[in-house]
Amino acid sequence: MKLGFELTLEQTQKLVMTPQLRQAIQILQFNNQELLEYIDTQIEINPLLEIDFEGGLYESLKDKDNNQDEIDWKEYLGEYDDISYRNFSYKNNDDINYENFVSTKTSLKEHLMFQLNLSLFKEEHKRIGRLIIENIDKNGYLITDIDEFQRSLDVDRKDVENVLKIIQTFDPVGVGARNIKECLTIQLKANKIDDPIVYKIVENHLEDIAKISYLKYLKS
Repeated sequence: MKLGFELTLEQTQKLVMTPQLRQAIQILQFNNQELLEYIDTQIEINPLLEIDFEGGLYESLKDKDNNQDEIDWKEYLGEYDDISYRNFSYKNNDDINYENFVSTKTSLKEHLMFQLNLSLFKEEHKRIGRLIIENIDKNGYLITDIDEFQRSLDVDRKDVENVLKIIQTFDPVGVGARNIKECLTIQLKANKIDDPIVYKIVENHLEDIAKISYLKYLKS
């Protein structure tokens, strides 16, 4: 009997705290004075930024608000003043927009690349990570030896190993393993399994399990 194992990619809805989202949450907590100070700091740090206030410059955001006509937000938002989820309804088939039914399937490599960009910040490490991901097959296994990465990228082997360890923490758990033993070991650690007997079975007796040879241990 051949022992088979593969990783599957499932789509789930979850909030990913990207750097942009963290920054947005931080800015939303500022008052007028703090926001002006934050803008001034960013302009000093990045000389390419410019302030462009429509209708002229204002000493404070409060002054700008006082010079603007009051907006009737209720009239502006209309039927969309309720931010809760609501189903769309259609009067007839002619009103149906079929683009609403179009869905895209994310590949395993695209899923890993997305996580890579959120996890690594040095371009050198991203370069190593991209090459590693490109050499992961559809079942989630790494099909190229680390030495090959080291030679082709002309980097230290330790850097390749460290980036690989980070990728092996990505979703789905166990991706980037070089064989089924390593894959199962990664998953055991991710699930905080510390029983040494389980690790011993994975390391030494997977073939026996595949051949149902464990029966001989029960009989003895």
